[in-house]
Amino acid sequence: MIAFRTTSRRVAAAFAAAATLGMLSVASAAVQGVEWTNQVNVAQRGNGLQKIGGCDGCDDAGAMSRQTIRGDGYVEFTVGEPYTFWVAGLSRSGSAVRFNDIDYALRFNANGSADVLENGQYQGGDIDYAPGDRFRIAIDGGRVDYLKNGRVIFESRRAPQYPLVLETVFGSTGASIRDALIETTARAWTSNDAYRESDRYGESDRYRRGAPGYRNGGAGTSGQFVTVSSLERWTDTGIWVNAGDTLTFDAEGRIQMSADPNDVATPAGARSGRLAPAAPMRNRAAGMLIGRIGDSGVMQIGDRRRLRAPMSGELLLGVNDDALQDNSGEYRVSIAVEP
Repeated sequence: MIAFRTTSRRVAAAFAAAATLGMLSVASAAVQGVEWTNQVNVAQRGNGLQKIGGCDGCDDAGAMSRQTIRGDGYVEFTVGEPYTFWVAGLSRSGSAVRFNDIDYALRFNANGSADVLENGQYQGGDIDYAPGDRFRIAIDGGRVDYLKNGRVIFESRRAPQYPLVLETVFGSTGASIRDALIETTARAWTSNDAYRESDRYGESDRYRRGAPGYRNGGAGTSGQFVTVSSLERWTDTGIWVNAGDTLTFDAEGRIQMSADPNDVATPAGARSGRLAPAAPMRNRAAGMLIGRIGDSGVMQIGDRRRLRAPMSGELLLGVNDDALQDNSGEYRVSIAVEP
C-alpha cells in the first residue's frame, strides 16, 4: 500500500516560500480555470462541464483544456454527482473523445468508487468518493501522482511525455466535472528543431546570437495540440474557425521522407531545401507543414506562423510532399485561435 502524503513537494515549497514573504497570491497566480475546447455532447458550467447529449453509458461526450502542461504542474477538479461514470486526466492525444485515449486518468465508477486508468489499463488506487471531493493529478519532478483531497492515492510508474492537456470523457448522461483548474507555472518552451539541427552542424552560436533563419528561444503556447502524420495528405484538426479569426501555429517534430537517411524535414521544410514537384505547394520546400480551411487554397505554415483565416471552415493540416507512402514520423502542432 502506498503511504499517504501531502500534495507535491514543489507546490508545497512554493506555498511555504510565499507565506514567508506574505505573498501567497503570487504563488497561485499561474493557477487558472480550464478553458475547454473540442466540446462534444457537453455544456459548459463555469470552469466545468456536464454531459447533455449522446448515448447514456457511452464514451461519446467530453472536451479538453486549451491550456497545456509541458513540465511540472497539475490539474484538479471537483466531483459533481454520485454514482455517475466518467473519466478525467492528462492526455497527449488531442484527438477523439475516448476513455482509452487518456494517458493518466481517474475513473469514477457508477458505484461510488474511483480508480486509476492509464490508456484504458487499470492500475490501482481504488478509493471511495462523494460529490464535493477534490481530485488532483500532479506532475512533480517527472513523476505523476494522483491525489484525493490533498493526499496521494497512487503514484504512476510511467514517466510523462509532453505536452499534456486535461481531457474529460463522460459516460453517464448528466455527469459533471466542476471547478476544473490547471497550473502550468513550470511549463517548458516549445522545442526548436532549428536549434537541434544547428547544434548538429556546429552552428549553435549563430542560433544563440539570433542570426537570420533561427528563432531565439521558443514560443510558449496554450493552444490545442494536434499530431500531423507524414503518411496522410490531410489531418482534420477538429477545429472550426471563422473568417477573420487569428490563428497562431507553433510546430515541432521531424519526419523522414524517403529511404535516404539525409532526406529529413522539420515543419520548416526539408533540411536540403529540395522541392517536391507534385506536392500541394510545388514551389515550397518538401516536408513543410501546410494547411487549408475547408476547400480553401493551401497555406504555408512552417514551424511558426500567425495568420488570419481567409474563410470559415474546418482546419486541416498536412505535409508538403508528393509521395507520402514512404514517409515516417509526425509533427506536433500547437494551434491557438483568437476570434
